[in-house]
Amino acid sequence: MKTRNGTRITTRSFGSTIADLHRHVNDCEQKYRMKTSTMLRKVRAGTTIETVEICKWLTDYHALRKLEGQFGPSKLRTRD
Repeated sequence: MKTRNGTRITTRSFGSTIADLHRHVNDCEQKYRMKTSTMLRKVRAGTTIETVEICKWLTDYHALRKLEGQFGPSKLRTRD
């Protein structure tokens, strides 16, 4: 489907979106060898530079946390 200005819109299942968020957060935790909460503290303290990749990681993490608050932790679990 496309909008009037030609932007393509795709639809995905909720489960597929959640799985992708989990996968990305877990991949980043493995790559940087630390929990997301640790990286978040380092960025807030200014001891780590927030690159585009780290920003995406933390954004996905916050999205998962928000969804967990709405739908319950049993369905949405990360390492943190």
